[in-house]
Amino acid sequence: MYGGKDGVPPTPLPATDGGSPLENSGSLTGHILSQGAVESDDDDEAPRRNGPRRVMIIISVMVVVLLVGGYFAVTLAHSFIDSVFGNIPGAK
Repeated sequence: MYGGKDGVPPTPLPATDGGSPLENSGSLTGHILSQGAVESDDDDEAPRRNGPRRVMIIISVMVVVLLVGGYFAVTLAHSFIDSVFGNIPGAK
């Protein structure tokens, strides 16, 4: 079914269009995925250490924004909440 003539599977062709040399199976999916692959010679370079710090700062800013936004929403909607739940007997 997947083999070539006489049931022998075809051999992979080398990447000749500038694609990744790791992907040379000839499949369309592999060709599409290898288009974004960039080979670089700076693999021996030490990894940058500011990644976790940046993530923590972004998470902290998001938490502060959510807390401040929630506080203002409750403050502005206080009278509405009192009018909705104020008519329940025994609520106060």
